[in-house]
Amino acid sequence: MGSIAVTPNSLAALQRRTLRVLSCAQLFSALGGAGAAAGSLLALDISGSRALSSLPLALLLVGSSASVLPISALSRRAGRRAGLTVALATATVGSAGAVLAGVLANFELLCVACVLFGAGNTAVLLARYAAADLSSAEQRGRAIARVVFVTTFGGMAGPSLLAPAGTVAVSLGLPELTGLFVFSTAAFAGRMPAARAAQA
Repeated sequence: MGSIAVTPNSLAALQRRTLRVLSCAQLFSALGGAGAAAGSLLALDISGSRALSSLPLALLLVGSSASVLPISALSRRAGRRAGLTVALATATVGSAGAVLAGVLANFELLCVACVLFGAGNTAVLLARYAAADLSSAEQRGRAIARVVFVTTFGGMAGPSLLAPAGTVAVSLGLPELTGLFVFSTAAFAGRMPAARAAQA
């Protein structure tokens, strides 16, 4: 079989396409990741305890930290694409679990779901480096900065979705405070195909 020639122009075009896909995916992941802002309120609503209301957020950070090494190891062994996909799938399960915890009013399930949800933050961080995979040495800093900017914008806008997301959740017959987790589930699940843009 003949090899496909890679020209500077085709490589630049592929890099531009990769950056567009990653930027769009990062925006929606950051918006979805804002579901963590509702975690404490949901925990307070379920448990009735102010002392326990901050535990889900702490567990989200634990999940994010705990997933870094295995996801990084998988990325080195099987490629960045595989690592991102597993991280996003784990975060999707976590956000869906948080919705179920709200429906069942189950605090323990919410805690477990938040640990899994933390893997989404790992995916967001790893995708920043995927932006530099096809860049030249001179362009890498700019490529990463573009993705970081989009992520920051999404993270700032996300909490403002709490009220409208709650309205959507109620219209679906779900507890109001699960709204941002509903958005998170859709965002992380929808971003998995975009992980194909990462270079193996």
